[in-house]
Amino acid sequence: MKKTSRRKRPKEEWITIPVPAIIAPEIFQKARKQLETNFALCQRNKKNDYLLAGRIVCPCGRPRHGEGYVNKPNLYYRCSDRVLNFPLPPNCEEKGINARLADQLVWQKIAQLMSSSKLMAEQVNRWFKARHSKAKTAFVDIEALKKEIEKLKGQEERYNKAYGASLFTLEQLKGYTMPVREKISALETQIANAASEASQSQVNELPSQREIQTFAQKAKLTLQGLNFGAKRAILLNTVEKIIGTKQLLQVSGYIPLTNQNVEFKTIGRNRRTAERGEIHAF
Repeated sequence: MKKTSRRKRPKEEWITIPVPAIIAPEIFQKARKQLETNFALCQRNKKNDYLLAGRIVCPCGRPRHGEGYVNKPNLYYRCSDRVLNFPLPPNCEEKGINARLADQLVWQKIAQLMSSSKLMAEQVNRWFKARHSKAKTAFVDIEALKKEIEKLKGQEERYNKAYGASLFTLEQLKGYTMPVREKISALETQIANAASEASQSQVNELPSQREIQTFAQKAKLTLQGLNFGAKRAILLNTVEKIIGTKQLLQVSGYIPLTNQNVEFKTIGRNRRTAERGEIHAF
């Protein structure tokens, strides 16, 4: 007996049913970013130690990858543009960065910042002012957005009922409902982003001067004589991104003080003969 298969309807006759997201958009983005970070920081098959691996990027936006020979003194962080564009010529013209020098310079800067109560206090004050300024300028009326979403959902339901009553065709239904669904999705994303920014901008308590001094004193003792693994662990937990050229290294990240993660930014000259520079808040 021949088995008959059910005929599938053409795609243009499909009726799309909106399905609510299983997880919040901000959680999805965080999970995606974490997976990308895990891939970038994977240590398998690495022949040399690169302290800044997975954190240093080129001004063009591409990651910089460690490159060099085993047991050779000269190692480099090179832009991955030339590899990703192969066999076509690279678009990025940035040169490689001496990895040993960049590792030493960034570690010295981070250790200097974490060991100085004065520099830490300056960064705390800058961070606090920036948070409050951002919270004032980024205000979003979430309740108004929720009301607009309910209004749009009611509009979509009326379209579906009208189609059920054969008042217009399937193509007309799609033309009416698709823009409505896109607006709903955009508003839900806006609400999720606003809620995330609001939670990040809330500061219940800043660290006191004594807490900052205690942190700096402990850091000064802890940071002496660390091996590569320990330095790497500290850097991965504090540094978010390093934008590097042959002349300049711009470092940004977070340092945990009590119950707050205080953002810092530091800049250093990437030259052998240059003075090691200072921490700049900007």
